[in-house]
This record gives sequence, C-alpha cells and structure tokens, in this order.
Amino acid sequence: MLRFTSIESLRAWMAWWVVVGHALHLAGLTPETVSHPILHRLVKLLTGADTAVNVFIMVSGFVICHLLLSKRESYLPYITRRWFRVFPIFAFCVGFALLIQPLYMLTYTQFDWVYAADMRLEREALTQEHFIEHLLLHVTMLHGVLPDTIFPYSSSTLLAPAWSLSLEWQFYLLAPVIIGLLASSRWKIGAGLVLACLVLAYGLGKVDVLDWRYPSFLPLAMPHFLIGIASRMLIEQTRFSRGVFWAMMAVVSIFVADKLAVLVWVLFYPIALSEAGKFRLEGPVLTPLIRLIALNDVVATLGKWSYSTYLVHIPLFALFVGGYTVLTGGLTQTVSWGLILLAMVVAIPVSWLLYEWVERPFIKLGSRVARRYGDSQRQASSAV
Repeated sequence: MLRFTSIESLRAWMAWWVVVGHALHLAGLTPETVSHPILHRLVKLLTGADTAVNVFIMVSGFVICHLLLSKRESYLPYITRRWFRVFPIFAFCVGFALLIQPLYMLTYTQFDWVYAADMRLEREALTQEHFIEHLLLHVTMLHGVLPDTIFPYSSSTLLAPAWSLSLEWQFYLLAPVIIGLLASSRWKIGAGLVLACLVLAYGLGKVDVLDWRYPSFLPLAMPHFLIGIASRMLIEQTRFSRGVFWAMMAVVSIFVADKLAVLVWVLFYPIALSEAGKFRLEGPVLTPLIRLIALNDVVATLGKWSYSTYLVHIPLFALFVGGYTVLTGGLTQTVSWGLILLAMVVAIPVSWLLYEWVERPFIKLGSRVARRYGDSQRQASSAV
C-alpha cells in the first residue's frame, strides 16, 4: 500500500502547531496581550489551534479513505485495527492526566496570566460532580457526542485535547459505509447521506438548543472529513472520482468556515498527488522546499509520533510547571516560559517512547487480531 510521506509530515506540523498554541495560552501570550501589530497577528495565528485540528480531520478523511480503497477488508478486521490504533494511547494519556490532575489545576488556575482559568475551574467542578459518567463516556470514546447544553464539558473533561479522538472514533465507525457507498455504483445513496450530514451540521450551527464547545460530534466536522475523502478519491483518476471531487469541493465550500485549514490542505495536497505519480513537482526552489517541509524523514517521523505528542503535551506542561511550583513554593511568568519550553523539548523523546512502548505494540497486536478475524470470516465463507 502506497504511503504518503507528505501526509505524515503534515500531521507533524499540525501537532506542533497545537502544542505551540497551547504553550502560548499557558504562558499568557494571547492576541489580547500583544500590542505590536505584527506580533499580534503571529500570536493570533499560532494560538489558532482549531485550524490545525481541522487539517488533522482532513488528513484523517484522506488516510482512512486510502486505507479502505487499498486494503478492502471487511468491517470487523478494519474496526479492530482502528480501535487498537487509538484506544491504548488514548487510555494511557487519560490515565496520566488523571494521575497528575492536582498539578494540572495548580498550573492552569492559580496564575493570573494563564488563559481561561475560570473556565477550567468550572469544568473541574462539574467533572468531579459527574466523574463516573465522564469516565464511562471516555471508555467508549463517545464523549464528544453529547452537546454541552445537555452534559457540560462532556468532550473536554479528563484530557481536553482528546475531544478530537472521540470525533476520530465516530468517523472510523461510519467511514466504511460512507466511503463504500461513494466509491460504488450506489454512490447516490452515499451522496444523499453526506448531504444529510452537511444539512444537519448547518442546522445544528444555527440553533441554541444543542451546542458543542468543540466540533466533537461527527456531523459538525463532516465537511473537513469530506475534503480528505474527496482528495483521496481524486487520485483514482476516473471520470466518476473527478466528478465526486469537484462536487464535494463545491458543496463543502458552502459549509466550511475554516478557510485557513483548507488553504493549508491545498498547499500540501499537490505533494501527495506527486507521490502518487500523478505529476512531478520540481524546480530549483520548489524541490528543496518540498524536501524540507514535506518529504523530510525527520518531520515524517515526528508525524508518526503525532498522536502521542498531541495527547501528552498538556499533561507534560502540568508536570513541569505544576511540579516546579510545588517544589519551590512559587512561580513567575518568566520562569513559566522556560519551564514550558523545556516541556516542549521533552515532549519529543516522550512521544517517541510512547510510540515505541504503547502505540506500536498495540498496532501490531491489532493487526494480529484483525488477521485472525479475517481468516475466520474467510473460512466461514468457504464453508458455506
């Protein structure tokens, strides 16, 4: 199966965009605190971590579509692999976050320069009040489904960035149906299902009865998933795939609010097309630039570790900043900057360790279990 180094590299850039944005929030550097016009725009861009997550969603649509079109395995082996891919690292990082929760609260609520401290105090109070419910929801990885108007902070308790893991899991559960229909002669049914999701997403955005703090419910993020799906289908280069691509892009342009995320994807997507052999991207400036940002082994490796980086960086911030405060009895904003920077550096080897000790072993275990399911299904089919 063709592997896209450019897409892996894009994961790395987006994961570290999120890390930098959260680091700036913790350091008290937000657009509101920076008056210099150029720095103001830069900080506003870097703290816009939502854009990075939206690009992650497009990447997921592309990767899962590529997986389903390339492997063509049945549902049970597929979903088994996906569960082993995300749940073990998700569970480990949630457990780590719960273990150091007192340090997290100290880090994020006791200093007047930290962004959104009041929100975190409210969220923690509600988490403790309904801890068992939140924990059970996280065990299912469906904690992002419930709106905040029904169960406040459902998607972001225990470990805030994990709201997007719930979204990923929802997509994994339904992706074979959506992509299978779109890639078959029954594409009209799939298109109708997609259109229904888009209309639902648009409608949910217009009513106040149901509201999500993050787009953690699948219909809300479906436009970004569709960009990734359509982009992968275009690689097939059939008249049908080209039609699906442009139709989806036209529809999605109506629904997608994050134009910057789309721009980032449009800049990287031609590199993926070149990796698929559709055309060549080269030139005296372009070739070294592409190698630097998208076809670089170091960046691609960071992309391979990006799940761990994304999930573990906030607990690491809490460990370093909160731990220092407990040990010394105080903290200044300037010292916090140094501690945050140190935690960012340490996040790299920690991400590697988590990939090697948690992610990779369970990925291999998932493959073995999935193959067993696949063999069992083939034997049952041959017996019939």
